[in-house]
Amino acid sequence: MLKNCDAWLEQSLTYISWEPYVFFAKAWISNLQGPNYQYFLDFFVDAYLLICLLLILPYFYFFYADKPLIQDKYIAAFKTFLSILSFFKTRRFYWNSLSKLGFLTMGVKLFFLPYLISWLINNTIHQSNLTNEFTWDLYTINAYLVALFIYIDTVIFATGYLIESKFLKNEIKSVEPTLLGWIVCLWCYPPFNTFSFTIFDYQMIDIYRQYPEWILAIMTCIITGLWGIFAWASLSLGFKASNLTNRGIVTKGPYRFVRHPAYSAKLGIWLIQFLFFGQYLLGLFMGFVLIYFLRAWTEERHLSQDTAYLKYKYQVRWWFIPYLI
Repeated sequence: MLKNCDAWLEQSLTYISWEPYVFFAKAWISNLQGPNYQYFLDFFVDAYLLICLLLILPYFYFFYADKPLIQDKYIAAFKTFLSILSFFKTRRFYWNSLSKLGFLTMGVKLFFLPYLISWLINNTIHQSNLTNEFTWDLYTINAYLVALFIYIDTVIFATGYLIESKFLKNEIKSVEPTLLGWIVCLWCYPPFNTFSFTIFDYQMIDIYRQYPEWILAIMTCIITGLWGIFAWASLSLGFKASNLTNRGIVTKGPYRFVRHPAYSAKLGIWLIQFLFFGQYLLGLFMGFVLIYFLRAWTEERHLSQDTAYLKYKYQVRWWFIPYLI
């Protein structure tokens, strides 16, 4: 289905001419045919599904023998799917909170897993090339470390989407329940981010100034340090890393100081790139601030349904900057 989705969308354009549909369909076609899916479809998905088929029964037997299958969210979702197929015959439709959780979980994984696997393979190649071309100068060292920190984050999140197990204590307990939460998260990922931030990309006030080389060198090192905090946050999440989900509350690493350290690091990076390097206009930077504030806010609402998170909120009061925000 994934491998032929672009062909189906292209075929649908011969029958549907509604402009919003055409716009989003073309964006998805470009995304499916581009590098975000290429490595996943060419080198990973067939082997992955084969392994799943071979291991699914032994996995259930050894890890879930004491649990009725109908208590599994994926089985509940599959039962709902079967009830849809047989609805006109039985007039019965199976649906409950577990089915909803199963469908939402599969939606999260179906959206993010191809990206993370493709990025992981691509970043592995990129990191290898950087290693081979490495030289000991300030900007090369910083570029290498930034790529390494992003690579670490990609490895952690790809693993989180691939592996979900009671044995690893990273089962998905809940998924973001609101449309707003999904929108502000997916806003930041392909294909949506190819056009989603353009509404903010305009000049408001010309703040950028030229700075001496030594200041730019210091700012470059600070950016690298912020990417290090970003990778540290991902390492602290470990197998629980994934968007839009609650797999259990993490209180170690940078999460001891603020509740959204990865967002703090990203916003700090973009602030420096905006002020000192002129890489963004003020409107675009304010767009980043708005979207990531909304992401943090919707995550707070979702995770606050967990009593463990309420306790964590009492221990760590700050969202982004200790004793300030």
